[in-house]
Amino acid sequence: MTYKHVYQVLASEITILTDSVEIYDRFKYVSLGVEQVYDITRKLEYEITSKNGRYLITENGKEFGSESDIDVTLDDLFSKINTKSLDYMDAHIRIHSGSASYNDKYFLVVGEAEAGKTTFMTSLIYDDFDVHGDELTLLKNGEIVTYPRKLYIRDTSLPILPEFAKIADTLPFVWNTPTVRIFAFDPMVAGKNWKIEPTSLEAIFFIHKNHGSKSRLEECPKYKMVQQVMTQATAPINPDGNWLGDLCKTIDNSKTFDLHLGEIGPAMRLIKEIL
Repeated sequence: MTYKHVYQVLASEITILTDSVEIYDRFKYVSLGVEQVYDITRKLEYEITSKNGRYLITENGKEFGSESDIDVTLDDLFSKINTKSLDYMDAHIRIHSGSASYNDKYFLVVGEAEAGKTTFMTSLIYDDFDVHGDELTLLKNGEIVTYPRKLYIRDTSLPILPEFAKIADTLPFVWNTPTVRIFAFDPMVAGKNWKIEPTSLEAIFFIHKNHGSKSRLEECPKYKMVQQVMTQATAPINPDGNWLGDLCKTIDNSKTFDLHLGEIGPAMRLIKEIL
């Protein structure tokens, strides 16, 4: 029997076929139900077949991998899908950031790894915000579009995410270490809309660790925000025009703040006041 899963990643339609029910069940960890207002221009088909204790992976009929371990097989597959999907967005600047909106005003939360960005974005879902992603935003010609991906939340964050903790055990997960799980969280599970479309930007917040202290916002000069965002940005693979000028102009047209993140509730209220 062949199992089939089809989903969209911006301009790409992805079809995955497999004869393994175990692999098909694992798709729940990455599958996307998000509404994407984006024209599909390319189609990719992947197939995983099990034979003699190994998993053979093909892309559009061409073999690119063979593994004996199911986790390695799926890592290879989804790394390939993400790489190809992003290759098709090769004129966009990539910014390591979360994206959300409040009253239809879109903003980015940019920050270094381990700054608390995913935890903060998850908290926004349980307030009056619509969260579109927590990892990657693409920018071109002053418009942003969120790269579609579930939020991946470590169980070590559960004590500070009480609402999420109530449903965590019902979600797909993988073991990050022998003692730590990572849950795959779709905002729609929390009853929120999840929609991705190109849009203009209202504000940018650069997040700084301030754990255990009071949250505060400080207006950030544009030149400083450019410097900070550049540490979390990747230039387009195939730039269409002056990409650095595009980034600078987008920042110049946005409200810019340093967010010193301590207590989450007050931080959310501060953002609402700005927007």
